[in-house]
Amino acid sequence: MVLKPERDKHVRNRHPWVFMGAIERYPNFNDGDILPVVTAKGEFVGYGYFHKGQSISGRMVSFTDADPTETVASSIMQAITLRRQTVPVETTAYRLINGEGDNVPGLIVDVYGDVAVLQINTLGMEKLKTLIIDTLLKALPLKAVYEKSNTVIRRKEGLPEADGWAFGKAEPEVTVQEYGLQFNVSLRGSQKTGFFLDQREMRQLVKRYAAGKTVLNCFSYTGGFSVYALSGGALRVDSVDISETAVAAARKNVVLNGFSETENGFFAQDVSSFCKSQRRLRFYYFGSACIRQTGQRCQKCQPRLPRHQPDGDADSACWRNAPDEFVLFAHRPAAVPDYCFSGRKRRQAQR
Repeated sequence: MVLKPERDKHVRNRHPWVFMGAIERYPNFNDGDILPVVTAKGEFVGYGYFHKGQSISGRMVSFTDADPTETVASSIMQAITLRRQTVPVETTAYRLINGEGDNVPGLIVDVYGDVAVLQINTLGMEKLKTLIIDTLLKALPLKAVYEKSNTVIRRKEGLPEADGWAFGKAEPEVTVQEYGLQFNVSLRGSQKTGFFLDQREMRQLVKRYAAGKTVLNCFSYTGGFSVYALSGGALRVDSVDISETAVAAARKNVVLNGFSETENGFFAQDVSSFCKSQRRLRFYYFGSACIRQTGQRCQKCQPRLPRHQPDGDADSACWRNAPDEFVLFAHRPAAVPDYCFSGRKRRQAQR
C-alpha cells in the first residue's frame, strides 16, 4: 500500500488510521487483508489491514517489520498485562481491550467475571477472530466468549451482525463486581456489551458527592449510577428510563446491593415527560449534572442552581425554600427538553 507524498505524516507519527485520500495506489488484494505500508519514496512504515471504498480505508496494526499477526497477539497480551496492573480491587467487570488505544483497531473486549464479550467492528479484525479468541483463552481463565458485534461501523463494513457464543457457553446473565458493588449484567439484548464499563470512574465520582443528596438518574439504564449514589450515602435515588426492562434491571441491582426498593423511585417513563411532570409539581433536584450513560456533554440539561436565580425572579421563593437536593445532568445533546429552563434562567445557568 503506497501513501501519497505529503500525506504520510500522520501514519509515520503512528496514527492508526489511513484515510482514503492518503492512498496513492492499492495493490491487488482482498478487503480485510493485512498489507505492508510504504511512503511515496518507498520507505517502510508498518502493516495495516485495508478495505477499499471506506473513508477510513486502512487501520494500522504494527509499525515495525515484525510479523503483523504476531504483533496483534502481542498487543492483546500487553493489554491484558496492563489491566492486571490497573483494574481496581473487588472489580470483576472491566474493559480489557479498547480498540486503537491498545493498538488493536476495530476490536473491543470486555470481561465479566469468567466470560469475555467480544465486539468486532471491522472486516480486518473479523479475519483475525480465531487468533483473537485463541490468545484470550491462553491468557485468561475464561469459561466462555460471547460475541456481540452489532454496531453501525460493522454494517458499513458489509458484515452481518453476530450475537451469540463464540466459544463455550455460560448463563446469559452474570453477576459481577465493580469497586465491591454488585451488578447483574445481561449479555443478550442489552446495550453495548452489557454494561457501560467506561463510566466506572464517573460512577465512583458520583459516589463521592452523593452523601445526603437526592439524586435523579435520567436515562438510568440498569442503574449503575443509582447504586453508586446510594452506596455514597444518597438519601434517595429516582431512576428514569423509557425501557421497562432497563428499569426492572435497575431495581434488581439496587436490591442486590442491599438498598430499599420502596424508598427509591423507579420510573419507566420518557425523561422529557418525567421532567415536565416534576416541573408541574414544583419538585426540584439540585446539583451539577443529570446522569447519562454515554458521557457526552448536554447543552439542554444544565443544573438548577439557586445561586443563579436573582432575588427578583418569580420563582425565587421556590429556589430558596427547596430542599438540598442533587441532580446529575445529562451529558448528551437533546436529552432533556428546553422547558427544564425558560429564557433568562437557562442563560444564567449555562454561564
